[in-house]
Amino acid sequence: MEAAKEAVKNHTQYIVTMQNPDIGTAEETVWQYGGVYTYLTDPAGTELFVSCASAADTGQVLQITGLLSAESVRVDTVFAGTNGQTAASIGSWYRIFGVRALLPTELQDDLYIAEADTIVAGVPATPSKVKLAIIFDTSLGRSPNTANTAGFTPPPGFFALIRKIRFSGHKGKTVTYNTLIRPNQGTSIVPWQDSAPWEVYETNSLLDFSGIIVDELWDIEIRAHADGPNAQVVAILDILLIRKDET
Repeated sequence: MEAAKEAVKNHTQYIVTMQNPDIGTAEETVWQYGGVYTYLTDPAGTELFVSCASAADTGQVLQITGLLSAESVRVDTVFAGTNGQTAASIGSWYRIFGVRALLPTELQDDLYIAEADTIVAGVPATPSKVKLAIIFDTSLGRSPNTANTAGFTPPPGFFALIRKIRFSGHKGKTVTYNTLIRPNQGTSIVPWQDSAPWEVYETNSLLDFSGIIVDELWDIEIRAHADGPNAQVVAILDILLIRKDET
């Protein structure tokens, strides 16, 4: 109620847009790379690398957000640069939320952020090691230049109040969404006790689901499956990140 009245002190609002262009009948995480997301496990952080499918993608500035470790007391922002098909370190991360390619030019092909792996023409060889990806849009003939991961993780000292989750489905397909959490440092993801799968039948059909409170370092994840192949899906999280000592 206090959040609805805008009376909460020391809070930050995050809008996280997750998109998967090709959901099928098997459940997948809603993120651009596809498949079920694999979380990083080292609380101290794991070194990640950026590589590009195009050798021409050299020198673009990347704005990357996430948690550098499980002790990060804020959402961290790091700036790094692309080096074409050669993997370049972007430092160590515990959670990575999003990446945006800035100057000087737009991306020419797919971009990957992954753990150390064999790189073939800029593409990591092991799908489970990919933690974030910007996938070139072949229908538009250009890259979206930005991407988010599976959801959000509140840093230590904060909890997240999810004000809304909005789901958008592919016209002509039935898309079923599940809102999931992964307890702090846990190994399994469980459905929220008060949520059920949401079904969306038409493009831009929006279902608001609000009132979830997520504790520090608990992962929020959205998964979906459809009644047929090639369904384009979008989920949008509207989050208030609130300091625990201010409530």
